[in-house]
Amino acid sequence: MIDDHHTPGRASWKGACDHAPHEMDKLSINGNNDRLESGSYQLVHQGKKTSIFRSFDLGIKVLIESVVKGETSAHVLKHEHKVSNSLPSSCSRRNVLRLGAYQDHPALYFEWVGGVTAHEWLRSGSKFQLQPGDTEAVDSHLIRRVEVAMSIVKAVSDFHEAGIFHGHLNLGNIVLDFHAERNCIATLIDYSCAVILADCLYRIHDERERLAYIETTRQKDLNDLGVILYSILCGHIPELKKDFNEEEEKDINFQRNKKGKSQQLQTINDLPLYLISLVSSLLTPVATYGGNKKIRYKHARSVLSDLRLAIEKPDIYLKLHRWADSVSKPLILPQDHFYGRRTELSMVQHALDVTMKCNSKPCVVVVTGYAGAGKTTLLKQITKPLSDSNGYMIVCKFDQTAPADTILASSFDSFFEHVVESSNIGVMENMKLSIQEALGEHVTALEQAIPNLRVFLGREKNLDCAVGDSQVLHRGWKFLLSNLIYAISRQAHPTALLFEDLQWADKDALETIEMIVLDRRTRYCLYCASYRDTDPQKCKKVTNMIDAIHDQGAQLWSIKLGPIEKESVDCLISEALCMPPSIIKPLSCVVRKKTGGMFLFVANFLKSLHEERSIYFNLTTLRWEFDLDKIMRQEISSDIVDYLSERMLRLPSVHHSGLKIAACLGSSFDLAVFQKANKAPENLAHDFISLATENGFIQELSQDHFSWSHDQLQQAAYSLIPESQRESTHLLVGSRIYLSAKSGEIYSMIHDIVRNMNFGINLLETQDHKTELAHLNLVAGEKSKKSSAFHTASKYFMTGIGLLSDDWQNSSYKLSMDLFNAATEMLIITGNTEQFQAIIDKPLAHAKNFEDRLPASHNYVRFLVSLGRFEEALDACFSILREFGEDFPTEVTQEIIQAEVVKTETLLANFPKDDLLHLPQLTDPMKCWLMKIMNSTMLLLFSIKEEYAPLVGCRMAQRSATYGWGCDSAFGLYSFGQALISVMNNVDDGSFWVKAGVELLKKLNARAHIPVLETLCHEFISFWKEPIQATCEALIKTHQEALMEGQMEFAMSSALHSCRQSFMCGNNLLKVHSDCKSVANKMAQLKQVWGILFHACLHCLVLNLMGKTDVDEAFAVLNGEITNEDELLERGISTGKRTLVQYFYLFKLFLAYWFTRYDEASRIADLYGMHHMRFLDIYHVFYDGLTSFQMARKRNGDEEKWIGRGQQAVSTFQTWKDHSCWNFENKFLLLSAELHFVKGNHDAAEEKYKSSIMSARNHRFLHEEGLAMELLGLFYNKVGKLDHSKKMLTNACACYEKWGATAIVARLESYLVEM
Repeated sequence: MIDDHHTPGRASWKGACDHAPHEMDKLSINGNNDRLESGSYQLVHQGKKTSIFRSFDLGIKVLIESVVKGETSAHVLKHEHKVSNSLPSSCSRRNVLRLGAYQDHPALYFEWVGGVTAHEWLRSGSKFQLQPGDTEAVDSHLIRRVEVAMSIVKAVSDFHEAGIFHGHLNLGNIVLDFHAERNCIATLIDYSCAVILADCLYRIHDERERLAYIETTRQKDLNDLGVILYSILCGHIPELKKDFNEEEEKDINFQRNKKGKSQQLQTINDLPLYLISLVSSLLTPVATYGGNKKIRYKHARSVLSDLRLAIEKPDIYLKLHRWADSVSKPLILPQDHFYGRRTELSMVQHALDVTMKCNSKPCVVVVTGYAGAGKTTLLKQITKPLSDSNGYMIVCKFDQTAPADTILASSFDSFFEHVVESSNIGVMENMKLSIQEALGEHVTALEQAIPNLRVFLGREKNLDCAVGDSQVLHRGWKFLLSNLIYAISRQAHPTALLFEDLQWADKDALETIEMIVLDRRTRYCLYCASYRDTDPQKCKKVTNMIDAIHDQGAQLWSIKLGPIEKESVDCLISEALCMPPSIIKPLSCVVRKKTGGMFLFVANFLKSLHEERSIYFNLTTLRWEFDLDKIMRQEISSDIVDYLSERMLRLPSVHHSGLKIAACLGSSFDLAVFQKANKAPENLAHDFISLATENGFIQELSQDHFSWSHDQLQQAAYSLIPESQRESTHLLVGSRIYLSAKSGEIYSMIHDIVRNMNFGINLLETQDHKTELAHLNLVAGEKSKKSSAFHTASKYFMTGIGLLSDDWQNSSYKLSMDLFNAATEMLIITGNTEQFQAIIDKPLAHAKNFEDRLPASHNYVRFLVSLGRFEEALDACFSILREFGEDFPTEVTQEIIQAEVVKTETLLANFPKDDLLHLPQLTDPMKCWLMKIMNSTMLLLFSIKEEYAPLVGCRMAQRSATYGWGCDSAFGLYSFGQALISVMNNVDDGSFWVKAGVELLKKLNARAHIPVLETLCHEFISFWKEPIQATCEALIKTHQEALMEGQMEFAMSSALHSCRQSFMCGNNLLKVHSDCKSVANKMAQLKQVWGILFHACLHCLVLNLMGKTDVDEAFAVLNGEITNEDELLERGISTGKRTLVQYFYLFKLFLAYWFTRYDEASRIADLYGMHHMRFLDIYHVFYDGLTSFQMARKRNGDEEKWIGRGQQAVSTFQTWKDHSCWNFENKFLLLSAELHFVKGNHDAAEEKYKSSIMSARNHRFLHEEGLAMELLGLFYNKVGKLDHSKKMLTNACACYEKWGATAIVARLESYLVEM
């Protein structure tokens, strides 16, 4: 212990110390400092005024002088006692036990505090030396010293919080106790100079004087604390001036040398900047940063908080800095750091956790807010936990300057480039296998748009890869992308898909996103979306998409971001300047007030202040300083774009053109393209890139590929170009790239060239230049088309058309026709009917011959079909066929069709069936067009004139046999085979030719057509030979194949018919109901309205059988367009959709029969109409026959009529079962049993019923097994075998219950009760 000192200016304390006698008072002092007797005290310190004795855990402080600076020693000790008792138990303190006397001197008895003084700790510890320039790692010795410093500050803070100032802090008055390896407790001792704030109320009555005294006393503690921290952190005790002068700056950073010049102390130079700022702000009572604003620590708790932050973030605050960088380079803000938003972040992390646990619902996080609010930064916080699970984030950033339909492809291309560069071989191999399994050969369609996918898979580039039908590619692209996401999102490598700035996405992109999100197969992908909600009208399309996703069962987290919190701004500035948050709070308040707390604004305002020297690094004081008055007076624009533009203008003027050119190139650009557009020396271009990167304007995405750090920065750079000069600037940029590029480079740079040149179209003066640009637009459009960017392609083609001269048919005929044909095709795909109608007449009217007109004519047919104008489309097809010389009769009879079938059969008989696939292929272009038009005609006929289709199909087979075989020939063979079945009842040959058509497509590798023909085959043909269960599974597979090939109508048709087949197989109705809902939602998403109507018929039947009287659920996806079954039937009749009407009546026939309404069933059966040997027709014959036998048993005098009708059904099924015993045997046996029953042949009837039950069971038709049991039970009841009847009806109930037909079970149970 050291001699006690008085607190300056302390008044005399009233009262006296009671000298209570104590046995220890009788002990004498041994002047030779010998140890006392056992149980006595040892002298451990002897000063002029104070002696300290210790015995185990007790101590005695003895004041030798009776008067200490005007106060009696008793008063001094009593004050210490009072201070000790005033401290709460939570403080680390020296507990005073009592006052007394020792050797006739006043004494203070206290509990001894274990440990060593800070002074002793420093002396005993080895001096440490930080390595200058070692900025990569944090020294462990330094962290230890910061922890010790923090324990000391905590002790001081506890005193201050208790209303007590120590008054004489020094290294000797602090005891450090190291209880554990990393735990230090500091205790303050010697309270003789302490000030109790409560006493000031009684001693100093003037409030101003009292507050000034308190502030001076607090600042004295803080200044002493600065000296202590300096010693602890630097490892030595500095020489300090003894006198405290408030007007004189006392930064410990310097000391005077002999010449009077200031030198930096090497020890403090080697400390991190953060600690230098903290210590300096304690040692300098008034730290003035410009003007007269005083910034200093006011509370020890603030120092404690700042030290604790240094320990929490050592990599940020305790790393050494290269001071020269702070002076010579722009202010560097922390990269990828996240500030505030803790509640919002926990929501995003929770969504990721749910996704990682294989949630059955799609998980979607939607973040909205102003530009620069930090939406993307928030969502990117899950990158690390994703990476820890071998996962990836794929960022799809939409842009107002970049075409929306290119964003998804380019994002996935960047993703695969990143994966290829990663070192996680195991994840890469798993992902490759998943992609190959999910996509197979379909992956080639994606490789055009995502080149790095081919690199990732290690596949050779297929130079001969033909581009298929663009409309098919357009529609299939969405599902291929969805399959790709499904493949890469697995438990072993989950993904997060971030759709950024959705306000710039177009309708088609939003539909693609909706389709991707609602793919229920994808389990381990978190979908994240962000958009600006400042313009409600612009955001409406986005909110509609999100609502649709939510309505279809996605789990949604919605987050709205405003300004970042004040504490977050404090943290950002603290990390940027590496200064304690408590010190920069005044600056933080001003910055937040001026920027509104928007992150992008805050970051750039700080950089601007640094550029203006309002914030600067002082090499003398080794800390950042700021002129607060100047900053407060500064006027800034409230518009972020205007402000950023002003900041950009502060760059050297030589680089202004670089900003403008980079802005013209879009949201991202290649260095090679920039150099060609900039036309500046190579070193100057590199200087610009370096400077723009340092200032945070742009960032490097990959080698020599850059992007703007934020779209507001691009917009700010673009605003530097006056509006009157923007056209000319773009034209100049595009022209420079075009003229500078080598011939082999033009194609790779074509989009940058054309996009910029198109902006300056109005400045082109000569037609030659316009024609050349029109040709470039054609090239750019074709490239976009190959990448499935069809909206972008259509814009290029339309721009090219606009550049043509009025005399284009003479001056640039071929170029013009190519543009018209390409444009009309893209306009059909993108649904732009207005522009299509505006240009289609030109190629139709001005084509020089029939061959040149064919592409436009075919596109016109496709246009009519897209509008649902099938009759007009059919007329147009027949008109084209007549020009080919193919005439068809206006009226078609059964005899005409039979004759055409026989003619085709005779012609094909000349070809050996085994050699059919080896015959010559069709190569003549005009003959290819003929087959294409006939195929379009036939498919149209299936929709509106089904009986006419075999005529065209037979003609196609005939022409193929004559000219050669092609893809369209396969559909001719299919139609011919179907005609053999439906017209000639020749199932064997018909099935052969249908399968031959499928094999032909496979041989020709016509992948886009295979799922179409297979769908037709499984819907209308396969059941004649294959089990219905097998066709059901085949349709599910075909559905996925058709989706990936873009054959939407056939994909949904296969899904619809797989549900139908599933029902007819007797699968559980709950599963069928679930499948129906899923298919209906997907149809609604794809806008397949007619498919939904067909599907609703089946769904209503399923709901009724399940006992649900309300069938509104079946019409929910139609959004009120049709709300019930009556409206559904009316729509079918009014639109002439005969197949829809037949669907409706067939399922009504089912219900009427199952619920024993036989009169109603007989009437509905008559309404069904004619048969064509289709799948539906089989069941109409079956239930019509069953109904006829029930009607015959009524004995109303018309028994012969009904028996004859039933016998016809028996005869029909007897023929059919020869083709497929599996599908038809049980039905034939059941009809035969009913026939025997009605004729009174009871023994034969019973035998047939039992055989039907066994056949249904063996062939897995559960519902028909139950039906046979029910009819056998009714038969037993009629013939008086009641016990047999009840048993069989009970068995039937069990079958129906297993089927899920609750309503039928209820009916039968009611009947059993009546029995």
